[in-house]
Amino acid sequence: MEPPLYYLSYVLIALALSLVKFVEVTFIGVKYGSLRDIFKENERFKAIFLRWVKHGNLMLASLQFLRYILEITLILLLYEFTMNIVLSLAAAFAAFLIFSEYVPRTIAVQRGIGKAYLLFRPFYYIAIILSPFVRLLMLPADVLIKIMGGEMVLNAPYMTNLEEQIIKNVLSEDNIQESEMISSILEFKETTVREIMVPRVDIVAVPADITYEELVKVIDEEGHSRLPVYDERLDNILGIVYVKDLIRVGRDNFSLSAMLRDVFFIPETKKINALLKDFQAKHMHMAFVVDEYGDLVGLVTIEDVLEEIVGEIEDEYDEEESLYRKISDHEYMVSPKMTLEEFEEEFSIDLAEHELTEEEDFETLAGFIIAHLGNLPKRGFEYDYGDFILRVVDADNRRILKVYLKIKEKQQKKGEK
Repeated sequence: MEPPLYYLSYVLIALALSLVKFVEVTFIGVKYGSLRDIFKENERFKAIFLRWVKHGNLMLASLQFLRYILEITLILLLYEFTMNIVLSLAAAFAAFLIFSEYVPRTIAVQRGIGKAYLLFRPFYYIAIILSPFVRLLMLPADVLIKIMGGEMVLNAPYMTNLEEQIIKNVLSEDNIQESEMISSILEFKETTVREIMVPRVDIVAVPADITYEELVKVIDEEGHSRLPVYDERLDNILGIVYVKDLIRVGRDNFSLSAMLRDVFFIPETKKINALLKDFQAKHMHMAFVVDEYGDLVGLVTIEDVLEEIVGEIEDEYDEEESLYRKISDHEYMVSPKMTLEEFEEEFSIDLAEHELTEEEDFETLAGFIIAHLGNLPKRGFEYDYGDFILRVVDADNRRILKVYLKIKEKQQKKGEK
């Protein structure tokens, strides 16, 4: 084989190996919450992905079969060019690790499914073409597996039965509410505590030296059934006081230290599916979130965790918080807790156009303002961002409390004429 043709063949085989491994890893590790966005972009992909899920084991086995064929072809190609078995095997080994493992696996893990779904259709038909050969090879393999007491290759699950059933339901379910709940379950194990916790500045806690009357007043105003108790500063959490314990002991026998329940601390990177198991094992409903330095950054309850599946849970004491109030056609009073996604959606403002949010670690309007000012703004701070103006109407020494928004006339609120 002439060198130019050889090099071209080598490149094509290496590329094919990378694509096969990339599709394999992407399919196994896909985060199913992201599929909804892909379905909106390409509805036809939904049918193909359902086929992949239905024949998952056969698809993966066919991809592996194709990968081995390509690897053998590459070894033969290298041997024909070098005529040295040791050199060709060494070169093939390096090529396998680079193009069939390291590169595609790393990209698949880091980038997720991305645009990889475009490869699922052609590889599905390739896998179907190869499936008769795969099934033929499975016969002796299944005999050996049966002798050792295992399941047949194509019957062995590549995912749990629960995951498979949920995936099939969410991809074919017409009921939007049920579909969203199922999708939330799939995303559940990927969510961290930091994403759902009550931030430190919003924690309602009481000092250890609080009186009975003061404690009753806090409970009446806040409506919580459990309150953290701290010594001098919020980082020194001593325990949790339960309202039912307070009612039981009454004013005469009140001793806050004797009523305190145990607490436990968790890192902000903990996954909420693991936290739910902790809540169940410890029979507790509240955990305190700390950062890598051990400083308190938030609080999370079992209700917060369950809301990730079933949506917002409100009781008779909850008051719905309005994210914004319209003052005039282009003026609004906005909650600093509004997420940037909600801010962009409600007011048709694309922050990315202003390059204001790139590589920043904040999620709310308050975080946006603080990040770009560099410190906590005082009341009256105003900034012109081009299409809109933000002014801090109210703030204390810890947080922004109220924000005024004015949208310039060329930037209309979505849906307004």
